[in-house]
Amino acid sequence: MASLRQCQESLLALALLLFVQGCVATIPSLPESFPSEGPVAFGRIHVVLTGPTTRWYTPEIRFIELYNHTIDKRFRLEIGSEESLFAASLPAGDYRITRVQITEGGFRGMADLMVSFRIDSDKVNYLGTWTFAVASPYYNRELVLTVSSEMVRTWAEVNMSYQDLQPRMIINNLAQPTTIKTRLFEVTPYPGVRWFRRHAAS
Repeated sequence: MASLRQCQESLLALALLLFVQGCVATIPSLPESFPSEGPVAFGRIHVVLTGPTTRWYTPEIRFIELYNHTIDKRFRLEIGSEESLFAASLPAGDYRITRVQITEGGFRGMADLMVSFRIDSDKVNYLGTWTFAVASPYYNRELVLTVSSEMVRTWAEVNMSYQDLQPRMIINNLAQPTTIKTRLFEVTPYPGVRWFRRHAAS
């Protein structure tokens, strides 16, 4: 019964993902040069595994989807790492983090979120350090997002990444709430090798 329910939930998550893919603008987490004008969102993303696992690969953030409900537009922030700075040009407005996708080698997990922040016009907006704590791979797997403030340290790292950085006004727009727990669903495509399809017992 659990396996059937998990299959149904995975298919539903995949269908929702395919539905929104056509209307999502993809943006890199770190552009080649730091934007010299317009609104910018910056911070740090980190994913950690909180329990034992039999999988060969540690979890990484594949992407984070953001929804600007001021202009009714979605953005996909491409990460592809277990830890990364981000400095993304985004239109001003009120945002929500709507979903995140985690990868572990060939495995993919998707979680829905409801975390809000604001991007102010013509400013560099600090959104915080987003730590995604991922539980061991089993049925009813949980993901906990914690938002913390490390603005001085993170801005220093941005300065090291962009040597030609120009002075700009920085504003603290920390994402809220600072802690949220949600369910992480495993979604297709699964790895093609048969033993990859095995799931840890619940």
